[in-house]
Amino acid sequence: MALNNNTCFHLSMGMCPCVVTTHNDSSSSSSSSSSSNNNNVCIHLSMGVCHCSHVSTSSSSKGTVSPSDTIESHAPCSSSTKKRKHGRKDDTNRARKRARNDVERMRWGYSLDLKIYDDPWKIKKVLQKSDLGNMSRLLLSKDLAENLVLPVLNDEERRDAESDRGTQVLILDVDTNSMHSLLFKRWGSSRSYVFIDKWVQDFVKRRHLKEGDEIGFHWDPYNHHFAFTVLQDY
Repeated sequence: MALNNNTCFHLSMGMCPCVVTTHNDSSSSSSSSSSSNNNNVCIHLSMGVCHCSHVSTSSSSKGTVSPSDTIESHAPCSSSTKKRKHGRKDDTNRARKRARNDVERMRWGYSLDLKIYDDPWKIKKVLQKSDLGNMSRLLLSKDLAENLVLPVLNDEERRDAESDRGTQVLILDVDTNSMHSLLFKRWGSSRSYVFIDKWVQDFVKRRHLKEGDEIGFHWDPYNHHFAFTVLQDY
């Protein structure tokens, strides 16, 4: 165990302090300069024991502290401080990433986190009799419309949707791979929203929808349209 405690960075560099000291001393004497250049390998390196560590251990046992002892004792602390700083930085970056993903989940659930399964059909509704009648409209609650439909529209489309004019939105029926267009708007004074215009013709009759069927919508951010599917037949 003593060998592990006496290991320092000199060993990895292949340079022993005793050789450096010998070389410096010999450089001041011109008569011994040629012989000192050939003695850059010492017995400490071959044994895996650094001279500075041996001196540090011996000096500390005698109660004396040398400048080299101070440098050796503080070297690991510098490394530990850097690791702690990098650790805090990584924690901060992970916290910011989680915050961004939480915001995305509040909308359509498109997250950078790896998940086994994430249901894309955020707008779901079990069809009622009023959704299949002659009024030709699919009623959406205020919360669904304001949280999942209005945010994906541009400013002009959003203004039109909140008025009686309404705005046209494209909807891809993924079950039949057919594209359709419906009018999305606020429904009178009920504060709800509707998909209207050709709802009965293009969806109810064409897909033979009936009361109790569950349908779903989700926004396709890459192609900028909604997707539609029948999740469950009643």
